[in-house]
Amino acid sequence: MRTDKSPSRSSRHKRTSDRALKWSISIVSILILAVGCIFVAMLLKTSSEEAAPTHQQVNDKHISSNNKDTKNDSSSKNDDNRVSNNPDESTINSSDTTNEESNEETNDKSSEEHVTSYDEGTADWNAQIKAMSEATGIPESNMTVYWLGNGGGPNSSLGRVAPKDAPSQKYVVHLEYKKGKWEAESVKKPSE
Repeated sequence: MRTDKSPSRSSRHKRTSDRALKWSISIVSILILAVGCIFVAMLLKTSSEEAAPTHQQVNDKHISSNNKDTKNDSSSKNDDNRVSNNPDESTINSSDTTNEESNEETNDKSSEEHVTSYDEGTADWNAQIKAMSEATGIPESNMTVYWLGNGGGPNSSLGRVAPKDAPSQKYVVHLEYKKGKWEAESVKKPSE
């Protein structure tokens, strides 16, 4: 008969296995929680970015509202100075003011909505090529575009072009998107 108080080999093995299983479950649980937290943080960040206006949008709205306030002030001063017995006339004047404000908002939005494209063959790409051709005097059919990309801002581009028959004479053209079209801001002629 064995009077040894030490646990049997199978019970020790079972305890070791149980301990390893508990650790594995703990590690997996922590990983699941971490991934869940990351996922929730990403969702919150995405929804807050969509909801929060950009700094530029806030500035544009502030400028637009200041312009409206100025117009409303001048319109109300003109209305105060003028006395009319015709009630329909005041309605017409207020609708004219509203139409002018609506047109300004549309113009502001159209410049905000422009997205520059550097994909060859798109309308935006073609408009930039045309602007560079006009600025350099090189016909589009005789122009090699070495590079056309971002010029430092969302409505700014930089291009490097040369005539096909004189590839060493590269022009550097800085373009800006203004009032619905691309315009050359500066042209650096090749050094000869």
